[in-house]
Amino acid sequence: MILEIWPFMDKTTVIARMLLLFSGPFGIAAWLSGIIFINKTSKGGGVNKMNEAVEYLKRKKTKLWVFPEGKEKAKK
Repeated sequence: MILEIWPFMDKTTVIARMLLLFSGPFGIAAWLSGIIFINKTSKGGGVNKMNEAVEYLKRKKTKLWVFPEGKEKAKK
């Protein structure tokens, strides 16, 4: 399966939660590999960061993979 999509992976990155950046060695490796981190605690900040990321990716002609997280539970 991975070998079938590997040719399309050239210049590809993903978006991850900012929380993953602080998860030890994985966070450092993710940052060095070019993952775009978004802070989801503030809606406005996340949207602005996403817009900046889109402009950057357009300039660099980089593909973006987005993995949906699902719906968060409503606070009572």
